[in-house]
Amino acid sequence: MAPMVQAADVALIQKAIEDTTVGIFVIKDNANDKPQDIGIVLKGEMMLQDLENIAFAAAMLFGCMYALDLNYPP
Repeated sequence: MAPMVQAADVALIQKAIEDTTVGIFVIKDNANDKPQDIGIVLKGEMMLQDLENIAFAAAMLFGCMYALDLNYPP
């Protein structure tokens, strides 16, 4: 996780990741700030993090889904 994330937020972030089947996450302090972390989640696990931007995260998400032969939506 990024160093600016508060300890209380880590549990909340981890719970949200565990509840996510497929997704891209972006962690920011404020809406107008640059992202601290961008990554992808598959089956409740953080697969990749510290990606450069959301477009790259989307490409990596589709690449992982293809490589792992995942079928979403079922």
